[in-house]
Amino acid sequence: MDSLFLLYAFRLLQITIGLLVFLFKLWLYWYSCEENTVSTDFPARSPMEIREEQLKDEDLRKIIHCFENDDKDVNHANWLKRGYLTNQGVLYRNS
Repeated sequence: MDSLFLLYAFRLLQITIGLLVFLFKLWLYWYSCEENTVSTDFPARSPMEIREEQLKDEDLRKIIHCFENDDKDVNHANWLKRGYLTNQGVLYRNS
């Protein structure tokens, strides 16, 4: 009886140690993930900078002026159908 009890006690001790090792590894993983967060700053361009670059292109300049003109003509409707629009003076195209 004593040897069977010792065998069960030893097995229970093995399981307990295994569980403690698992929990310790889990804690280390969680702690290391929290400490190693990375933040990045991406360069951003203002709408004014983008607009200035777009106005350097002759074709884009025509489209932008068509949208900014108070007189909405056939060209305006054509550019809208093709997916062009402006926001804060910047020309976008939906594809």
